[in-house]
Amino acid sequence: DDEDESFFKGNIELTTYRWFLSKVGGVLILYIMIFMFISIFTDEIKFFILSMISIISRNDKEHSNEILQHQIKYLKLFVILPIISLIASFFCFMFIIYGTVISAVKVHTDVLKSILSVPMYVYYNNNLGNIINRFVTDIYSLDNGFLKRFYKFIFLFFRILMSIILLFCMVKDAVIVFPFIVFLIYSLVFKKFSRGCKEAQRGYLRCHSPLCNIYSNTISGKSVINVYEKNWYHLGIYERYVETFRNYCLLKWAITIWASFYIRLIFLILTSYFIMHPHIFFNKMGNLYQGGNYEKIIGTIGYCITFSSRLGVLTKILLCDYTYVEKEMCCVQRLEEFSKLPHEKDCLEEERGEVTPKCDEMEMKGKFDNSGESTSPLPTGIVDPPAIDQSKEKYGVYLENVFVSYKKKVVLDKNSNKYCYTDEDPSLKNITIYALKNQKIGIVGKSGSGKSTIILSILGLIPTVSGKITVEGRDIGTLPRREKNDIITVLPQSSFVFHNWNVRTFIDPYRNFTDEEIVNAFDLIGIKLNMND
Repeated sequence: DDEDESFFKGNIELTTYRWFLSKVGGVLILYIMIFMFISIFTDEIKFFILSMISIISRNDKEHSNEILQHQIKYLKLFVILPIISLIASFFCFMFIIYGTVISAVKVHTDVLKSILSVPMYVYYNNNLGNIINRFVTDIYSLDNGFLKRFYKFIFLFFRILMSIILLFCMVKDAVIVFPFIVFLIYSLVFKKFSRGCKEAQRGYLRCHSPLCNIYSNTISGKSVINVYEKNWYHLGIYERYVETFRNYCLLKWAITIWASFYIRLIFLILTSYFIMHPHIFFNKMGNLYQGGNYEKIIGTIGYCITFSSRLGVLTKILLCDYTYVEKEMCCVQRLEEFSKLPHEKDCLEEERGEVTPKCDEMEMKGKFDNSGESTSPLPTGIVDPPAIDQSKEKYGVYLENVFVSYKKKVVLDKNSNKYCYTDEDPSLKNITIYALKNQKIGIVGKSGSGKSTIILSILGLIPTVSGKITVEGRDIGTLPRREKNDIITVLPQSSFVFHNWNVRTFIDPYRNFTDEEIVNAFDLIGIKLNMND
């Protein structure tokens, strides 16, 4: 289902770019773009003026001395333009540093707030260690200055655009062939290069984790060599991981070399066009060798050939930077998903594809008037309590055909470059049990049979794949969290101890009862204590 929230495309969506740039700030991005354009324009206009003056002086030998004298007037311009470009670049990088810090602070705040407010079942459905490890890696990539690479990509794009405009000014007929060059680069190089880099990166990361595991065990001093010598199966697995890791690294470099070669080959078509340009157009008009046209045209074509070679180098760097930006944007996309995790709220939520009415939070904050008396506003919204199933009202807890799955696995479609999440084999399959009100029951089973999973599903910490759980006739999925906490209490099977706490503190951490009351309470359940205990 394409509309399912758990279904994503492999490519980065435009909303992710907008989300990241919104953290930087629109005003700051505007300042960066202004200073970037100033830097590019001053640099390219200096190169353009220098090239045109050089072409004119080469083609007009009779007035070359006068042209050289006119060039002296432009010496000040050649000094001022680089200074302006340098100052603009300085301010641009200062704004980039500031934007990196601002975006990092905002993303850190949003993501941490979202993680702290997320329902507990998210951690039960996923490996907490993997979440933290992935989160730290993504935050590190963001803090490492991702914005500067984004700036470099945009800078190269507009620099290529300025070079193309310069070519069109020299040879207007280049407009005919240039769209064909762009189409060839996009269809033959860009799409394949982007897909190949993604596949190489995916295979590289797939081998990285198990190799880090064995290297970590070796460095920590574990006797992994002796263990693996006795088990050639594991040695063979890690040997294949090493081989695959090396192949994907070589593939990544080979793809880059292949793209560079094809880009130069395609721009060779543009260079050949400039070489053949005088013979194609001027020979038809019969004035190629008349009035010194030949020397002028050859000088112009020589500079066009130089510019076309420069365009090939810049385009290759642009493709590499774009692929890097797209790869790093995966980290930003995961951080965006972290920041948009569902929050635990005291209202009804959308569940199992059915939209249930949501409630507005009641404003309970008192407002004080000038006399110091508090006034409480009326609730902004009132929601009817969840419907009670009369047939199950007599039961304290009722589980009906419940299926529960802890984790989700990723199914990857390499052809369409998409992936989706599907539930693994359920831990609980078609469970139907009940407990009457005030009835004490015990669930007996071997380790891993699902006893704790039943408790977690009743608490709502693990969502059910199918089936229904009711407490006194009310669906557990429709109960607010506070009401669940009021009617359900759980003692965890995993013990824990706070340092510097004594037994008295564990029994009554808030000091609500006296020692005599505690002794009497233990006496009622058959445990004899005295004050010394």
